[in-house]
Amino acid sequence: MTAFYEWRGLTDFEGHHDAGQFRLLPLLHANMSRMGLSDPIMARLKGVHRYAWVESQHRKRLALEIIAALDHAGIAVMT
Repeated sequence: MTAFYEWRGLTDFEGHHDAGQFRLLPLLHANMSRMGLSDPIMARLKGVHRYAWVESQHRKRLALEIIAALDHAGIAVMT
């Protein structure tokens, strides 16, 4: 937890995050939830976690549509 609080003190959760930082926030939420930890930023992390989940589902659906289109065109796809 010490490392988290050190990192939290250095991170502006209201500001801009680079892509690398942003991709780690859902994992941070999942780990904190699993450990039963709470912090005022948990609501924001939960929102980022939901956003990442929705984006993942959207990408999965698009990938399945592309695979289906390739299959329909007779192009073999390794899945």
